[in-house]
Amino acid sequence: MTGDDLRDSRELLREAARLEHLGQVPEALATYRRLLARWPNLPDGWYNLGLLQRKGRSVSRRRSPLTPARSNRALPGPKKFT
Repeated sequence: MTGDDLRDSRELLREAARLEHLGQVPEALATYRRLLARWPNLPDGWYNLGLLQRKGRSVSRRRSPLTPARSNRALPGPKKFT
């Protein structure tokens, strides 16, 4: 990697982190992917991409306050065999 490549890769990493900080997750993900398409051997890019993807999944799994709660009915007990 040349000096210019190193500088360019750092700029893209900073830009992706800035977008993430601003809550612009799709744009941050796209920036990490663009970075890794050009420099696939950057461990920081892979780490940050994976971390952001994992955060996105954990947020999407949370129940919204507007989502109805699951039923509180008790589950049926074991069946009795005679």
